Amino acid sequence: MNFLSAAQNHLTESSRQLSSAWGVTKEVWHDSARQDFETNIWSEFETVTATSLEKLQALAETIAQAEREMP
Repeated sequence: MNFLSAAQNHLTESSRQLSSAWGVTKEVWHDSARQDFETNIWSEFETVTATSLEKLQALAETIAQAEREMP
């Protein structure tokens, strides 16, 4: 299960860094391409990342339960 924790931590930290960079970028990018990127790419990235983290957590819980139930 340690590998799942590492994956969760890596995804969380990478997402945090990318969100920070996006925050800086969108402050200086003011055209229709930015709006298109934000609507069609960035929103999807945020959704997929959040869903992935939820699924990693659920998988970690399932594995932990299975480990507890093994004789």
